[in-house]
Amino acid sequence: MKMKIFSGLLILAFAGNIILFFKNKSNAHNVPGNVAVNKELAQLQMSETNNRVLQQTMQQFMIEQFTNDGVQLPDHITLTGGEQIAANKLLPACHRVLVFLFDRNACSACVEHELTNIAALKEELHTDEVVILSSSFPTLTQAQLYIERFKVPYKVYNIADTLGFTTEHLQQPCYFVLDDAKKTSLFFMPDKNNPSLSDSYLQIVRKRFFHH
Repeated sequence: MKMKIFSGLLILAFAGNIILFFKNKSNAHNVPGNVAVNKELAQLQMSETNNRVLQQTMQQFMIEQFTNDGVQLPDHITLTGGEQIAANKLLPACHRVLVFLFDRNACSACVEHELTNIAALKEELHTDEVVILSSSFPTLTQAQLYIERFKVPYKVYNIADTLGFTTEHLQQPCYFVLDDAKKTSLFFMPDKNNPSLSDSYLQIVRKRFFHH
């Protein structure tokens, strides 16, 4: 009988200790200091995750830039409405042109930042030295109205087909220089997290290819 009572007391004591342990653990999470620490740890984890994502994005951009440098455009480009133009028509007398290509469904903030940069080039690059190729707009007029908001003085073509870039499924805006062999060089994908890269890129292009 005594053994049963003793065993029962041991069980009750053990159960009480378990309940007390979990109660103390629960209370520990409610201590202001612990809350602050937990919040800081969560922020650090989020920051590390964001950094990994940014690093992966930059790596992908670099690979795409290498892959699409030297791509030869088709002889003819189909525009909305079915009209075709010769790719050479994009080129001015200097035999090189800076092209900005973007899709209507791309990140609007990214596109608008680049259109603002392009508008600022009007003091440095002639009107035939930059061409804008838009896609996914129903008509050329809609594309022009969208771009005119940024006071861009350059020619706009609204294309209906792909140009052979591996980036087109990403709907990511890009720049490249096109030469009279219809080949691309200095293919560049702007990064919204590093907007100053676009400024540097445009200045490099201007100094290397367009001497006034």
